[in-house]
Amino acid sequence: EIPTLKPPRRKLQDYLSEKAGGSSESDNIPTLKTEMKAKRTEADSFKGEIESLSTELDKLTAENKETANKVDKLTKKRAELQKQINALFGERDDVKKDFSRQWARFKKFLDALNKERDADRKAREEQYRKEREERERLLEEEEMKKKPWEAEIALCDQLIAYLQNLQNPSKEKKEQVAEDNTVVERQGGT
Repeated sequence: EIPTLKPPRRKLQDYLSEKAGGSSESDNIPTLKTEMKAKRTEADSFKGEIESLSTELDKLTAENKETANKVDKLTKKRAELQKQINALFGERDDVKKDFSRQWARFKKFLDALNKERDADRKAREEQYRKEREERERLLEEEEMKKKPWEAEIALCDQLIAYLQNLQNPSKEKKEQVAEDNTVVERQGGT
């Protein structure tokens, strides 16, 4: 609104320059006085406007200062909070690093434990295999201690009984022959 006050001054200067170029100065004095009074009245009204605008400008400046102070306070508070957040992030990163170190140690421990368990399991399996082989060897030795021809002797006895039944075919003997045949077949004979 202050720039709106400048154009009337220019008009006044234009007016005065036009009047100066015209008739003599003494003739123009009363009209000039009347015009000056009108212009003073107009200037006074502008002064009132200027004062009201100045007052409003002062209020706005004060509000702006208060707002600027609030902004400064908020900026400082934000900076403090940012420092706290950064400190918390630093603590979080330290905790993560510590956790990672502990996790790595734990994984190494688990790996060592698993290797130990695997070694124990393999040792037990090997021991069991050796014990089983020893039992099998002992069983074979016991069988070897038996007369190896006992099975052949039993087969021969059955053959003799069968042939005798063929010579004397009685009913009881026929049943016995049938039994003998099934026994021979079970033992793998023909």
